[in-house]
Amino acid sequence: MGNWEILTWGPKSLVALLTVMTVFVLINRFSWPLVCTFRCTSVLP
Repeated sequence: MGNWEILTWGPKSLVALLTVMTVFVLINRFSWPLVCTFRCTSVLP
């Protein structure tokens, strides 16, 4: 049911998908340095 609703939306679903993807990319881009620093600090005594 949910998938059919998304398909019938058309442009709305595309915009929603694009926004989700951009947010995901931004989170990844900003989280990688944080994860790297966290791992480096946790590994070092």
